[in-house]
Amino acid sequence: MRIYISGPITNTKDFKERFQKAVKFLISEYPDATIINPSAMEGIFITKQEVSHEEYMGLSFKLMDKCEYIYLLKGWQASAGCNQEYGYAIAKDIIRLYEKS
Repeated sequence: MRIYISGPITNTKDFKERFQKAVKFLISEYPDATIINPSAMEGIFITKQEVSHEEYMGLSFKLMDKCEYIYLLKGWQASAGCNQEYGYAIAKDIIRLYEKS
């Protein structure tokens, strides 16, 4: 079982903390699951060139292709990237889980 976490990152100061909180929650709820945390991908792109939003999303979609679930963090509806991931999840029949308020 693999779960991809989707949540606002761009222009969000506390995204690392929110994603890490989600990782801890998901591990407690699904101890045998592999958790895919895209906020941890940040270090992959330490180069002299900028990585475009589209390139980042392309990598996200490749990671989502390996997952059966997507866990949508609060506020996902206001994020363009999360909306793309949500649409991709629907198209690929990935089961959607939602962070509770």
